[in-house]
Amino acid sequence: MECLENLMIKTAIVSSLAILLAFTYCEMDEDNPGPKKKSTEERVILNKNIEINESTDLSYDDTLVKNILPVNIIESARINYTVQPDIESNKNWYGSGDADNDNLPLNENDLIRLSQVANGTYTNPDDKRLIDRCDINGDNCVNFKDVEILRERLNGSRPYLPGEWNQLQTREEQMDWAKKMLAIDLTNLSVFPGGDCNQYSDQIYINFHGVSVTDIPMFLEVYPYDFTNNGRFNLPLFEIITAEYDSTGKFIYGHALNTFIFGNPSSSGSLCPIEPQNDSINIKFGEDPLLGINSKVFIRGTPVLGTIKYIDGKRDISMNWYVKQDIRNNIPTYTWINPDLIINVTKEKSALRTY
Repeated sequence: MECLENLMIKTAIVSSLAILLAFTYCEMDEDNPGPKKKSTEERVILNKNIEINESTDLSYDDTLVKNILPVNIIESARINYTVQPDIESNKNWYGSGDADNDNLPLNENDLIRLSQVANGTYTNPDDKRLIDRCDINGDNCVNFKDVEILRERLNGSRPYLPGEWNQLQTREEQMDWAKKMLAIDLTNLSVFPGGDCNQYSDQIYINFHGVSVTDIPMFLEVYPYDFTNNGRFNLPLFEIITAEYDSTGKFIYGHALNTFIFGNPSSSGSLCPIEPQNDSINIKFGEDPLLGINSKVFIRGTPVLGTIKYIDGKRDISMNWYVKQDIRNNIPTYTWINPDLIINVTKEKSALRTY
């Protein structure tokens, strides 16, 4: 009964937010590059014109959540939003140090292979992420600086690698690695029809977080996304849907972007918004024209319930909602948090690597 009630709540959330999603469409101006909003008059979508794709499985047992990773994993519904999405079963991600790609704990074999890559005596065109795994300091090249860092990690003089997100101790360390990965990722150089902000947000989510092979068809219903870099960075990046209002409460526009969550999501300043169209990071509400001082903010991740179809034929991916936040005069208030979120991250961060 509890599972059914939770599913009904999720379905209700999908329905109530569908009209909001319809407005999260942005366009690029050739004379003034950057994220742009589209007026409400251009896309007025009624709730009755939105439908769940007929492939939706409403018998879905939400005691389990499909882990959206490069591999198919079903784990506990408890969501640890602070850790790398895939850490136990896969080390084929940027900065992992697994130079020989054996998915085993880092060892001398990785150091030998990394040294060979750094001095140019080893290459493998079939190993598409060889350089990714070997670029340990995230400077977009492989040299003996990377070798030295891995050597220190193996001899114990360095407790963790710069890209071992789960081991990083401070927000500053995580921010530094995130900035480096954003600089390497090329989503901001993508050209989507009309500069659709949803597609930028989805593409960088694919590259950073990763989606499972069973969820890829859902994304392809929306747009022919590039899955070449699926899960490349293995970082807990999520999507944000925002709705901006004027001082009288009148809806103005919506926007889609991304975020990391640092610490307790109910704490002020825990969000680290990212604009995937220009790689701006840690955006503050009121500093960006698309993140106003009077907004409703919805954080989402993990596809569920198929896709949503609008009257104009466009689709959006239905995803689990994690946090709802209201911004009034630049002051955030958290009005809803998914009960499956692990809030005590200090206690449970090291115990749960995937979800």
